[in-house]
Amino acid sequence: MKFAVEINNYSLTFLGQARKSLKNISLKVREGEILGIIGPSGAGKTSLLLSLNGVIPNDIPAIQEGRIIVDGVDVMEHDVAVLTKHIGVVLDTPSTQLLAATVYDDVAFGPSNLGLPRDEIVRRVEKALQMTRLKGKELRNPFHLSGGEQQSLAIAGVLAMDPPIIAFDEPLSMLDPVGKETVLTVLKNVVRERNRTIIVTESGLDLESTLEFFDRVVVMKEGEVVADGDPEEVVASGVLESVDVGEPQVTALFRNLAKRGYPVKLTTNVDDAGVQLSEIVNHRNVGPLKDSFHVEDGEVVLKLENVKHVYPDGVEALKGVDLEVRRGEMVGLVGSNGSGKTTLFMHAVGVLKPTNRDGRVLVMGRDTRKLKLRDIIRHVNYVYQIPDDMLFQEKVEDEIAFGPRMLGFTAEETMKTVDEMIQTFELEEYRNSYIMHLPRNIKRLVSVASVVATRPSVLLVDEPTTGLDRRTSEKVMSVLRNLNREGMTLVIVSHNMELVGEYCRRLVVMNDGRIVADGPTRRVFSDEEVLKTANLRPPQIMRLFKAVPRLSQHPVLTVDEALEVLLGVAG
Repeated sequence: MKFAVEINNYSLTFLGQARKSLKNISLKVREGEILGIIGPSGAGKTSLLLSLNGVIPNDIPAIQEGRIIVDGVDVMEHDVAVLTKHIGVVLDTPSTQLLAATVYDDVAFGPSNLGLPRDEIVRRVEKALQMTRLKGKELRNPFHLSGGEQQSLAIAGVLAMDPPIIAFDEPLSMLDPVGKETVLTVLKNVVRERNRTIIVTESGLDLESTLEFFDRVVVMKEGEVVADGDPEEVVASGVLESVDVGEPQVTALFRNLAKRGYPVKLTTNVDDAGVQLSEIVNHRNVGPLKDSFHVEDGEVVLKLENVKHVYPDGVEALKGVDLEVRRGEMVGLVGSNGSGKTTLFMHAVGVLKPTNRDGRVLVMGRDTRKLKLRDIIRHVNYVYQIPDDMLFQEKVEDEIAFGPRMLGFTAEETMKTVDEMIQTFELEEYRNSYIMHLPRNIKRLVSVASVVATRPSVLLVDEPTTGLDRRTSEKVMSVLRNLNREGMTLVIVSHNMELVGEYCRRLVVMNDGRIVADGPTRRVFSDEEVLKTANLRPPQIMRLFKAVPRLSQHPVLTVDEALEVLLGVAG
């Protein structure tokens, strides 16, 4: 058996730190294998990937122990330039990997540096663009793409280089549901057709998509491997729960049913789960589904009227958007990558203005064209998708204090607000930490805290849980739900349909710069035509119930709702 990667008793300690970030890792990855490395934030997944291609320690100084062999090459004896021919790594922050002025040139950059003939470069670029749904966007500026499109571009760039081994750090976190399926299918084809080896890290929120894709999974916690084996067996063991990564909705449901004595076998597969559920509910009465979601009818606090926006490069991002958001709502804004969601948010906070004269954005009834940015963000503020795009102070306390100070809070009010945010987001141990050294999950908490500190009436949050583990995601969403219950209006952009289904009472769907659906979440997720148009999928638990004839008329959104229905089965 030939191994693409061999890691022998590998430990890693970053300079300036006493604690080891990786501890005695021994791992072999077979040639042609698709390996998933699963673990919560801070488990060491990214550090392990960056050790494979030499970024650690060549660019990030660290003390290494043990040995790593990649594609037959001793990693510790070569620099990144040599290792790039053997392994390609796609990072979780795609914007840091974009180099060229156009999408086409960015994908061509890698193959060009390999010294390939022009015809071969063109062939590879065309194929990579097709595989990642970027065809037609060749002349776009990479930095004008949406976060999901940038992630697709980073993936295309590595696919075009065609190394024997490709490692992806959270590759699906910014992609729409169909985009996730497309990327996984592409990678599977790459393995099948070219015998490539794929390594993918996952913090938990995309397990519904990835578990069936993996040949094998390794589970990490605090720098150590705590499980290694077949995905179904690892999930059944309960280890994902124990490391706080969580489980797919289908698995969580079946684990609950098993505890109640139902004769079910734990699974991650919707089709398998559907067969088992069909047997359970056959010829039995099913309990009712109580719909607690409703649409608010209060004061309109944010309104868009026929808003169009054409960027200087000619891209028509918004094509006549009409939208009303009412006080006290918690709205989910969903749609495929590049559908206009972030551009809409930029209009809501006044960073962008409609490019058509008759388009208007009203904040608390006032036209943003007549308001200064400072006056707008007193009422509507925005948490960016990528924390590093908005965090600029040195330390956590200073970042949280910046907004209140700029809005004229007194020194006493500012400090009181900082203390409150530190407590709410459980950031006490990071209060005086340098932001640039913080892990991603803590940066996300700081980014949300710094905007909530300005006490807006309307909070816009772009992908609040991207790349986070379950524990941090639940913390962020719990804080947001509490703020909503206290009266703050929230609009949340997310590609995580399970999250939207659980937290948002209303769903707005965008596609190609237009709103194509707007209504109660359950009703919108039940509209198959809308979902198909917008490249969306309903939550996994709803898909499961749709697959069972006796349950298909119960569009459940959460595991708790599914249990409510199933435990109502008589007999």
